[in-house]
Amino acid sequence: MLHAVRRAVDDGALRVDVPSRAKIERARPGGAGEYASNIALALARPAGRSALDVAGILEERLRGVPGLRAVEITGPGFLNFTLRGDADADLVREVLAAGTSYGHGTALAGTVVRFAGVGEARAVLVVETLGRLLRSQGADVEVGAHDGERMHVRPGEPGAYGDDITRWAFLRAARASARRRV
Repeated sequence: MLHAVRRAVDDGALRVDVPSRAKIERARPGGAGEYASNIALALARPAGRSALDVAGILEERLRGVPGLRAVEITGPGFLNFTLRGDADADLVREVLAAGTSYGHGTALAGTVVRFAGVGEARAVLVVETLGRLLRSQGADVEVGAHDGERMHVRPGEPGAYGDDITRWAFLRAARASARRRV
């Protein structure tokens, strides 16, 4: 969705700031498609156009997007989407074809990120995780550099939570994360 907004702005069809996020949710009963977004309604006033005009501009840029079977405009300017039935299978094939390189990129190629040495267990875990994410996008990561970024991670209270709570934390997703799954 944001790519469609960005293309519309780059093409000069819309004169708005590209939002940092777009809300897409399951279509409500009686609505069209499987998913819906109100982004055209949100951008209409800043663009100085009607929501239907903005929705039409975005619809043009969403046609032919892989995985989308249909895009419809309903009501005052809602964009409704129907996914292709085999979109999930296409994604699985793409992941299998890419193997362990799936999700890797080169956006940070040539960037060097230095982390100072850390000793606290949580900080070590944070640095290791960030390092892996940064490397997956092409960055060179150095850990233990004297001039590196120092990680300030609040240390845990030893023994305050017990073994059971620690095991639970590593085995279950945080409650807020579980609700955000699509």
